[in-house]
Amino acid sequence: MATVREYYLRDFNHACLDNNWTVNLPDNDPLDITVRRYLDFDSNAIFIAYYIPECNNYLQVFKELIDKIHFALDISNETTVKRITPGEKQPSSDDLLFCGRIFFYYDGVADEFEFEKIQKTIRPNNFAIRYRDQYYAKEKSRLEVPLAFISHDSRDKGIAKVIAEKLSQRSIPVWYDEFTLNVGDSLRESIDKGLLECKKCILVLTPNFLANRGWTKAEFNAIFNREMLEQKNLILPIWSGIDAHDLSRYSPLLVDKFALRWESLEEDRIITKLRQVILA
Repeated sequence: MATVREYYLRDFNHACLDNNWTVNLPDNDPLDITVRRYLDFDSNAIFIAYYIPECNNYLQVFKELIDKIHFALDISNETTVKRITPGEKQPSSDDLLFCGRIFFYYDGVADEFEFEKIQKTIRPNNFAIRYRDQYYAKEKSRLEVPLAFISHDSRDKGIAKVIAEKLSQRSIPVWYDEFTLNVGDSLRESIDKGLLECKKCILVLTPNFLANRGWTKAEFNAIFNREMLEQKNLILPIWSGIDAHDLSRYSPLLVDKFALRWESLEEDRIITKLRQVILA
């Protein structure tokens, strides 16, 4: 399941400016939050989103951030952003107006009724505030169709989790066991659904993967059969610690597929290449 923070980073596609802020409340430890000013040039507007870690006094934090909204707006004025649009005068962030919309991405579970009380108190200011918490992240993840299924041996999570996290941060929904499965879920049904719906399947091919005759072998057989039936290139191989000879004994057909070598490229370059192919 994608996290609240991941949705905070990718829910909106507008240009944005980021900064960090420490909230100090009486009788409470300092709380580090992140503020993002979104620049909506088409609507000539600025709106605000905050990421707030889980804490005991989150309602007080919400109120403090509303009371000091000028802090977020003042920082956005420190940097000028311009957009080049053919046929239009070059718009500048200096000309955008705060529309009053504020999003709180709270990495806990918020009380809807208590939040409504806050909403009532800020209406005279013409603010429109929303919160998005762990329940929001759970429901949104449940409805998202994965663009990429990450097949890996459980001993190779050092690679698989990096791929899952970085693709999610770049707006690519993934099927990855730690993100997707909840306690009590049917593993087989979830895997079947993920393999059937995904646009691409990333195989993290390692000595552990090749030796695994359980889930990873079943996943490979399923996506390979789907590739043959649909006549599409669905498999994206990542090699780590293996060579063509090792792979030929597992599946000679896989050797023919161009692969990325995990150790030979920087992580971000690998993620960029994967993202380009997935979205193509």
